[in-house]
Amino acid sequence: GPAVSIRVASTAGFARPAALMAVERIASEAVTDARRHAQRATSITVAVERDVDALRVIVADDGLGGVIRQGGFGVIGMRERAEALGGYLRAGPADRGWLVEAVVPCADAVDPAVIG
Repeated sequence: GPAVSIRVASTAGFARPAALMAVERIASEAVTDARRHAQRATSITVAVERDVDALRVIVADDGLGGVIRQGGFGVIGMRERAEALGGYLRAGPADRGWLVEAVVPCADAVDPAVIG
C-alpha cells in the first residue's frame, strides 16, 4: 500500500487528552480510508499542528481523488468525533487525491509558551 509519512508539531502534546485522542482516532480512520479507497495512491501524509486554542490534523493522499461514497461510516464517525468537542471536519477530493482536515479545540490545554 501507499507509504505513510507523519509530522506532528512539537507543541501538539500540550493539548487536553480528549483533543489528543480525537485527533489520533481521526488520523487513524483517515489513513485507513485512504489505504482502502485511494486509487493509485503512492503516499499518504498526516500532519498535526497546534495553534493557541486548537489542534488541526490534515490527512492527504496522492491518489486519483474520486467521488464521495455513500454507505460508509468513516467520514461520519470522524465528523461526529470532531463536533463532539466543538470542532469540525472537512473531507473531499483535493487537487490531487483526497483530503481530510479536522480542527479540534483544546482551549483548556496548557499553553506551551508558559512551560518553556
